[in-house]
Amino acid sequence: MRSVRVKWNWISWENSYCWRDDIIPQLEEKGLTERDLATCVYVIVADGLFAIDYPKKASPTLYIGSGNFKNRLAQHESWLGEITALVHDYSFSIAICTPKVKGISVHRDMEAALIHKFIEMYGCIPIRNQRIENPLTEYNYLPENVFRKPLMIGRGFRYHWAIKPLKANRYYKSYCSRTNSK
Repeated sequence: MRSVRVKWNWISWENSYCWRDDIIPQLEEKGLTERDLATCVYVIVADGLFAIDYPKKASPTLYIGSGNFKNRLAQHESWLGEITALVHDYSFSIAICTPKVKGISVHRDMEAALIHKFIEMYGCIPIRNQRIENPLTEYNYLPENVFRKPLMIGRGFRYHWAIKPLKANRYYKSYCSRTNSK
């Protein structure tokens, strides 16, 4: 099985951020270009004192995605805005990885592998993912602890709340269908 070296770059995101003024400088600081982001894997994580109450345990992970990050972030702004309205002044962290094997991007396979790892660890897919992706090719993502890092609560950090949607929330039905299939 081929190995993929995993390196995450972390940026912060707030509802008021502008791509050119706030995101690009963070990416440049990490040595990333917009071109790198066309085939990346990213994980959106809640900052602050809350996590999501998943079936096995709480996690701050909200979404695992891949593809053109700039376009995808624009699509995520509405639901991120809803969560911001709920938790007020908290921002989000976004882990970004540009996985390649011999110069070929393996972002879709890595996204699928992360979703499967999340299910193994937490009992369902992240609250904002809609489906379970399946990898076309199996890879060994190394180091394993780095591969899993965006899915986990940071070392020494303690969340004060684990939240989940209730019946009045539009995400309730999909959340329940994911958590009842333990």
